[in-house]
Amino acid sequence: MPLREQVAKALFNKGVRLGKLSRNDEAITAYDNVVTRFGIATELPLREQVAKALFNKGVRVGKLGRSDEEIAVYDDVVARLGTATELPLREQVAMALVNKGVTLGQLGRGDEAITVYDDVLARFGTATELSLREWVAKALVNKGIRLGQLGRTDEAMTVYDDVLARFDTATELPLREQVAKALFNKGVTLGELGRSDEAIAVYDDVIARFGTATELPLREQVAKALFNKGVRLGQLGRGDEAISVSDDVLARFDTATELPLREQVANALFNKGFTLGQLGRSDDAITAYDGVIARFGTATELPLREQVATALVNKGVALGQLGRGDEEITVYDDVVARFGTATELPLREQVVKALVYKGITFGQLGRNEDKIKIYDDVVGRFGSAEEPTIKELVDRARRLRAAPQAAGPSAKPGQKRPK
Repeated sequence: MPLREQVAKALFNKGVRLGKLSRNDEAITAYDNVVTRFGIATELPLREQVAKALFNKGVRVGKLGRSDEEIAVYDDVVARLGTATELPLREQVAMALVNKGVTLGQLGRGDEAITVYDDVLARFGTATELSLREWVAKALVNKGIRLGQLGRTDEAMTVYDDVLARFDTATELPLREQVAKALFNKGVTLGELGRSDEAIAVYDDVIARFGTATELPLREQVAKALFNKGVRLGQLGRGDEAISVSDDVLARFDTATELPLREQVANALFNKGFTLGQLGRSDDAITAYDGVIARFGTATELPLREQVATALVNKGVALGQLGRGDEEITVYDDVVARFGTATELPLREQVVKALVYKGITFGQLGRNEDKIKIYDDVVGRFGSAEEPTIKELVDRARRLRAAPQAAGPSAKPGQKRPK
């Protein structure tokens, strides 16, 4: 290997290692060194290292929250290599464009993101190489998501159908993953349009196609499809079927160790508890919520901690519905003990809700002094919060404190999990 190529690879690999250590500024410097030394080289191996260095620089700049600079770096990749015919360079252009689209979408610039995804399709839509077809599929799926977020749902579903038309028979995992994602997102879109029966049929298609897959990206889409199917069944009043679907999630994924699957297990258990509560089976609902708490009560990942906190609050509500007020209060105290010092908004919301519900319960039990102390605690802890959801709960605590009569049972509704 020529010396210059060795130097370029060594500098690039240094940037990779620094990035893995989260030493992003130093990684960027290493990538800049590659570009400075070899940016005008004509040899393909050196041009490839420059392209990879620029792409990775864009990723690292994005990690630092410098989105406009990140986009500029991806534009530099396209400007330098957009007309290249060599596959390694075309790959970097496709990757840079898709990442640019993702970043634009995250900035709320959905129309610009869609234009970038269309550029990917125009450049690489007829490519036969797997490394390019993968990025075409990703661009299509991402375009569909952005169209949906802009309320252009019919166009979004057309794009998802385009993914299926192009890649439905593909056997390669990267393409199968995008087919699964396109189907899942089509189901979500149909559900949001109130077409629940069609959404369920699409989720069933995901399960039929990928239900026996062993690869994590496909198993994740199956788990999500099952969970969303259960939610839609519940909304159609088919509670027993929804519970059966939740049990199917548990049967398939209960022993999984991967976070995306553990999230769906927690979701399924929670949704089972919520559905049981709607069916008036409060004791069974409590058992399901206890399942969430037992499985994930020591988890450190925010999505699981949020599910534990929400399950605890809903368990408290269910206990109240059974007239077990003292146990209900103990559960709310558990929420505060576990998450009272948390800084993440989803956890803070559940802490405030637990305190407000505890105050309502005190009022229902005729313990008015305790009720007033709890509402004062809510205002003292969270009265200066700026988040709308917290402010709404604090305002509710103020109103309840001033109310002469105890709030009724409907003042403590159970919470659904998001789809």
